[in-house]
Amino acid sequence: MEYGNIETVELDELAKRFDLPHLVTLDTVRNYGNTIRTKLLCEICGKTSIPMVMFEELIKIDNEFQGLALSSEEVFKQAHTHIPFDSDPRVYFLIEDGEIVYIGQTCCICARIATHAGAVDGVKKFDKVTTISVKRELLKITETVNIRKYKPRLNRDIMSNENYLKEVLKSSSLADF
Repeated sequence: MEYGNIETVELDELAKRFDLPHLVTLDTVRNYGNTIRTKLLCEICGKTSIPMVMFEELIKIDNEFQGLALSSEEVFKQAHTHIPFDSDPRVYFLIEDGEIVYIGQTCCICARIATHAGAVDGVKKFDKVTTISVKRELLKITETVNIRKYKPRLNRDIMSNENYLKEVLKSSSLADF
């Protein structure tokens, strides 16, 4: 579809990508797009579509975020019974009997793992830990994509699809349109 010189994509395509209802997706794009220009483009294209260039940008960011998820081979290959002694921002995986049971983030890995090891009634039992050093600005999203991928049984809070789309929108360069 085209509006003037603006090529568009039906909003249903974006809704499918992020597994959201159509109207939630439109409101989210409008509310979390980086600029007034983004909001105007949404208004110009109407309630059923968004500009193709916006769609492509969001898919590109989603793919980059998904690339932050470790493969299960990487998680288990890097699993150790000891942890690094540093203050690098890290995402960590607690493993018990070959199963990822918890994923978290921290800037003080030793102290954080110690709190899990001392969990009351063995709530967070684990025998190995995998940690990956991450840029501070990517800490939350790296944790999120890995939790969404592995769905560890001890992680209670998994970012909703709508909140994940909000993170993608906040990270976009939609201001360049």
